[in-house]
Amino acid sequence: MAKKLQIGQRQASRICQMSAADRLAFIAEGLPIIHASAKGFWSASLELNAMPREAEVLEGFAKEEAAKILILLDVVRCPEKRVAGKLSMLIGRFYGHLERLIYAQLAEWWSSGHRALAESGRELAPQIRTVA
Repeated sequence: MAKKLQIGQRQASRICQMSAADRLAFIAEGLPIIHASAKGFWSASLELNAMPREAEVLEGFAKEEAAKILILLDVVRCPEKRVAGKLSMLIGRFYGHLERLIYAQLAEWWSSGHRALAESGRELAPQIRTVA
């Protein structure tokens, strides 16, 4: 990577034009920044005991930021032969609120076990059909 890449607002779309090595370096540099942002939102939400609505909003922001990390891990795991066809879809998920919330919810379900995931998926299916 010849010059230092800019990380910040709306930079993930640049990933689509990068070589595999540059893409990996860019993501590796950005993950700690996203992690710090998620932790910041989470910490701020914990400070707002007297304002539960605002605390819940910040908690949601924290979950969405953390979901960005999961999406970028999907980008990293994507096989090089398939990356051209999948990358723009994955980056679209990075910017979509619904997509990030789905990633965050799946991570919560996964951590609570496969049985809970199956049960929650059945509960969520009617809501997804309504949105689509």
